Amino acid sequence: MEIYNEAVMDLLSSDATPLRLLDDPEKGTVVEKLTEETLRDKGHLLELLAVCEGVELNPFFFLSLNHRNWK
Repeated sequence: MEIYNEAVMDLLSSDATPLRLLDDPEKGTVVEKLTEETLRDKGHLLELLAVCEGVELNPFFFLSLNHRNWK
């Protein structure tokens, strides 16, 4: 998950739509439709990190990164 400029993005999803924060009476604040992964082992963790490192393929991330560089 990335939070930047009040936009919440799911780094494990190919969908570039910002996600919404919701208040759940039992869980507290939750992110609607956020991808959840249960780690199986160290290799699985490394796979997920590789996905996040490749996030520049996500158009929203690329635009937000470019925007940050101009500030």
